[in-house]
Amino acid sequence: RGLHSVLADHMKSSEFRVIKGRLSLGLKQSSFFTNFPWVREQFITKLGIYPYLRTLNRDIVDGVDMQSLYEFKKQKDIQTLPSEPGFCTPKCFPVLV
Repeated sequence: RGLHSVLADHMKSSEFRVIKGRLSLGLKQSSFFTNFPWVREQFITKLGIYPYLRTLNRDIVDGVDMQSLYEFKKQKDIQTLPSEPGFCTPKCFPVLV
């Protein structure tokens, strides 16, 4: 499955929201997580993408956008499951930047 089919399937059951914010670099820790073979494999098979080993964050600066983000996080996520003990189950949502 490619990214387009994953997004299309997910968007059929999801609401569209515009959430404004500033882009920032964050803590630069995603490369640690996305380098695990089980994480990369699930990104490829379930999301249809090869994870980019960098961090890109969005800082919310407006209360209205914070409420929109809160509502967005209530929708069904794309499940990725850890195969190593001690890792939490990450939540994945399709977004367009």
